[in-house]
Amino acid sequence: KFNKVSIERSLIANPGKLISISGVEEALELEDVNEIFIQSSVGDIISDPTNNIEKSGHVIITSDNLKKAEEIFEKVKTTIKLETDSYYTLNEKLINQNARSRFGKEICWVCKVCDGTDCASGVPGMGAVGKMLTFQDNINALREYSILPSYIRENVKPDLSYNFLGSKLKSPLMAAPMTGAITNMNGAMDEYSYAVTVLKGCLESGSIGWLGDGATVDKYKIMLDALKTVDGNGVLICKPRNDEGLIKERFQEAEKQGILALGMDIDAFNFKTLINKNQEAPSRGFKELEKIRSLTKLPFILKGIMSVKDAELAVQIGVDAIVVSNHGGRVLDDMPGTARVLPDIVSAIKGKIPVIVDGGIRSGMDIFKMLALGAESVLLGRPIAIYAVGGEVSGIKYLFNQYLKDLENSMNITGAKNLENIKMDMVFKK
Repeated sequence: KFNKVSIERSLIANPGKLISISGVEEALELEDVNEIFIQSSVGDIISDPTNNIEKSGHVIITSDNLKKAEEIFEKVKTTIKLETDSYYTLNEKLINQNARSRFGKEICWVCKVCDGTDCASGVPGMGAVGKMLTFQDNINALREYSILPSYIRENVKPDLSYNFLGSKLKSPLMAAPMTGAITNMNGAMDEYSYAVTVLKGCLESGSIGWLGDGATVDKYKIMLDALKTVDGNGVLICKPRNDEGLIKERFQEAEKQGILALGMDIDAFNFKTLINKNQEAPSRGFKELEKIRSLTKLPFILKGIMSVKDAELAVQIGVDAIVVSNHGGRVLDDMPGTARVLPDIVSAIKGKIPVIVDGGIRSGMDIFKMLALGAESVLLGRPIAIYAVGGEVSGIKYLFNQYLKDLENSMNITGAKNLENIKMDMVFKK
């Protein structure tokens, strides 16, 4: 008489490229495990199985009863690690579908073209303030330029590498500081998970993510915890709070962690979410900003520059870089697109400090245009949020890959062998 139960169960890897297999020998040593068969190999592209042949492996267990056999199988599943990179199975349609579902129809419709003409929400939310004219003009300003090809020349192999304040990056593309995963993104991800996703996705793409301290007083602590996961490889941008002690506290904690740079988005003093949180954030004069800049030994960046005057004052204050930005249209309606003011600002400060820009960038061609107009590098906002929510770390990597392919193609077509070779005469004003 037999009094044993034998079961066979499947081992299913997540979709993606199989990058490692571990724990098989350890699982074989578990009680009542008879055999383990692994059918997939490192390097295989794994899809959701539709039959037994497509499963990654299976295990045979013989035990005293079915309950015990199933319990042993659960141990096997946690012991064997079939690690995959989902980047290899992602596509734009899938990412957008996921993001649309997670945001919800009241926050972001994940439009085919993210241009502010038909947003599901304003501020708070993923849209902009008012009629969203500033948001729209960021897009329209870039659309007024086209890329001019140059064919009769030597062949080039474009070098996209960029030195950001002493850190060598794979490209001039970085993630803009976006917070409010609960307030603005309907809790599609929690604040910490969103920050870590952006930071890791950027790091694995050879770039860095920028984070913001948000309207909530203690949110900066979440950002610093997230930065620990990438050994401080990121930038923290702080709001211009009325309480200088709160600013100093953030700077000191960031310095202890050894992050790359600190900054302040000086345009946020009129920001709606700060007002909603009863956080005073006044505009700052020259002397006040000089004092704030002196609070840290880290590189210091001013974000929110939209005029030649402010750019020149920023240089005098002693900042290490500026970001030409209108906060994605989230501060004031009917401001000019950043591509309109960028050339004059670059001309005025004549390479004294790096000029970074954000606003309306939706492709690698747009990155090329911004560099041609004088920016050293660019920040990407809403698309990063969409791809983080829709595809997590792999989504960020997918986005970088697409944008950088476009940038490389643009450099190939124009003959720009490196970023410094991208000039104004390579774009055409319509």
